[in-house]
Amino acid sequence: RDGFAKPDVVAPGGHMIGYALPHTQIVNERPAAQLQGNRFMMSGSSQSAALVSGVAALMIQENPELTPDDIKCRISDSASLAIDENGAPTYSVLLR
Repeated sequence: RDGFAKPDVVAPGGHMIGYALPHTQIVNERPAAQLQGNRFMMSGSSQSAALVSGVAALMIQENPELTPDDIKCRISDSASLAIDENGAPTYSVLLR
C-alpha cells in the first residue's frame, strides 16, 4: 500500500439509468434492471467511474494541454463534502 487514503473522490454511482438493447447479455443476466423503452439501471463503481471519466473527457476536449495530474487536481478541488441534513459526513475513507 502507498499510505494514501483512497478513493480521492466519490462520485454518484447508484441507480444510474442508461440505454441497453433488448436481448443483450447484460439485459438477459439482469432482467430486473431493465426499464421501459430500452432503458437500463445499474449501480456501483463501474457507473461512477464512467461519470468521472466523462467529466475528464470534457475537460480534455476543452483544454487538450491538461495532464492527468491537472485533471485529478481540478476534479478534487471542485468536489464538495458529502454531508447529510445534520452536517455529518455521509462517506468517510476512514470508516470502511
